[in-house]
Amino acid sequence: MVAKILTMLVGFNRRTKTIVQILADIVIVIFSLFIAMKIHSENLILLNEFRFFIIAGIVVPATIVIGVQLGIYKIMVSHISVLTLKKMLACSVLSAAIFLICSQLFGTSIAYTVPFIYMLIMIISMASARLLLLEVRTIGGNERPKRVAIYGAGDAGRQLLNGLDKNRKYTPVFFIDDDPTLQGISIGEIKVHSIEYAISRLDKLNIDMILLAIPSASQSDLEKIFSRLSPLPVQIRALPGLAELINGKVNTEQLRRLSIEDMLGRPPVNSIDALMDDNLRQKTVLVTGAGGSIGSELCREIITHDPAKLIVFDVSEYALYKIMSDLESRNTELGETITIIPILGTVQNEQHVSQVIKTYNVQTVYHTAAYKHVPLIESNIIEGLRNNVFGTLNLVKVATAAKVENFILVSTDKAVRPTNYMGASKRVAELICQAFMKTAKDTKFAIVRFGNVLGSSGSVVPLFEEQIKRGGPVSVTHKNVERYFMTLTEAAHLIIQAGFLSGSGDVFILDMGKPIKILDLAQRMIRLNGLTPVLEGKDYTHTDSVEIKITGLRPGEKLFEELVIEGRLMETLHPQIHAANEPSMSLEDLKIHLQSLQKACDEMDFDAIKIVLHSLPIAFDQTPKNMADSTAPQNAYSG
Repeated sequence: MVAKILTMLVGFNRRTKTIVQILADIVIVIFSLFIAMKIHSENLILLNEFRFFIIAGIVVPATIVIGVQLGIYKIMVSHISVLTLKKMLACSVLSAAIFLICSQLFGTSIAYTVPFIYMLIMIISMASARLLLLEVRTIGGNERPKRVAIYGAGDAGRQLLNGLDKNRKYTPVFFIDDDPTLQGISIGEIKVHSIEYAISRLDKLNIDMILLAIPSASQSDLEKIFSRLSPLPVQIRALPGLAELINGKVNTEQLRRLSIEDMLGRPPVNSIDALMDDNLRQKTVLVTGAGGSIGSELCREIITHDPAKLIVFDVSEYALYKIMSDLESRNTELGETITIIPILGTVQNEQHVSQVIKTYNVQTVYHTAAYKHVPLIESNIIEGLRNNVFGTLNLVKVATAAKVENFILVSTDKAVRPTNYMGASKRVAELICQAFMKTAKDTKFAIVRFGNVLGSSGSVVPLFEEQIKRGGPVSVTHKNVERYFMTLTEAAHLIIQAGFLSGSGDVFILDMGKPIKILDLAQRMIRLNGLTPVLEGKDYTHTDSVEIKITGLRPGEKLFEELVIEGRLMETLHPQIHAANEPSMSLEDLKIHLQSLQKACDEMDFDAIKIVLHSLPIAFDQTPKNMADSTAPQNAYSG
């Protein structure tokens, strides 16, 4: 009987579940107070006094308010984690403190151990109740099946329907299809409706999830579909691509959560074999910063193109260990015997870098090692300059002296008219490569500039995912801030191909598509989790709401980023890689400025550092119009 009641509770909608949780916690608090008092016999008389009911009347609502503020009631039972238990513990401790304060204010003579006992009983009861519900979800397979709508009434959708009929976890309610000739017909007993009908009926029919059964849809198609479905508080799952459905069978195990990468609406990257292989096949390749996001993805791609040796160079022991483990596993999977050499070190050590390049006769260098987190570099200016500027200078000097064939610098859109020291340091690194490019006879240089990469250590995406998992709030610095985005795989493919194109221009600009508003990105990610985004200051209308908080622009942060400084972009052999001739300096002139910058860093003279940076042709401006105005300049590259 109890199991049936608990199973019925699991089937309630989100709002009802939240109300039940609050009512249950009210009972738990009262129960915990009573038992804690009962344990000490000297407190029995107090249970019959009016003062106890006054204290309970304060402690109970205060505890519920604390739980709401901590976000305990936003967390679904199926998402209980250590963080949830920590929140419940915090709630219990604060509630016990309120109990103790109230008992003192009302002159009761309870022992000091009573609030402690109350806290223990409360945390154990709260956790046990939720864990019991979590366990009941799977009792006898009686978990309430999710009510789903299938988007796509074609072959894949029909196969999915057959698979769902054999699965107790899902109950198909109707099909959605954009084809007017299919709308109104029934497949089995399931009717096909238009997207307009679906939007009007999803809530009334208590639909939990939409399953996308359109495996041939492009990313742009998925983006359009998601834009239409995004106002709805439902989860979205997708079938894999056609290549994974080649056996003609569809089952529910193949369903995957739609990722934010699917929502970019970007065309796939075209890989030109000749461009991919030229700098890699049977070459000794060095990747600096190999344990970072871009560096590690480059390494994973490089070993598929038969290099003679791959040297992975990083300052972090842990990052180096991780990428080595990954590459060795991939080497085994590919059946390759490519030599992978781990080097622990920093590009700031010129002697060490020189020894590595000469010892292994390096032919191609991908320089990704850089400090790139804007707020951190604003607080650690000198270390940022030492690594990003002088580390690059060391590597370039050694590479040209050793007659390395190809040198590819991975840069950033923040180097364009920089408003922060990270961007300024990367623009100076570009100037270094440009200067050596003019004089080096045996080394070809390529500077590759692009925007944010999804999933990288500096991306907002992992941050948003963690904040959503915690129940919010999701922090966005400004309503109008926007950024360019691409995936790690896209970036790695295009960087490698751009390296072959050196000589077409000073700087290569990767096609980043259209910029995306970070606020829109946050809202999309919240909706992908079946939750409702609510902007700060607005009333919550759903119990599954996640607040978006506007925190204000950070020091040196722009509203929008640009990818080109001046001039027109030129076409290259690759349609998604553009070339630009950017302002540069002669090596002799640049050396004078770098010597002054080195002296200022050694003396920790921040005023002198600013003077040097402002004297360089990098348009360094810490208070640009861009930081307060949402209108981008006319020459901002938009793909």
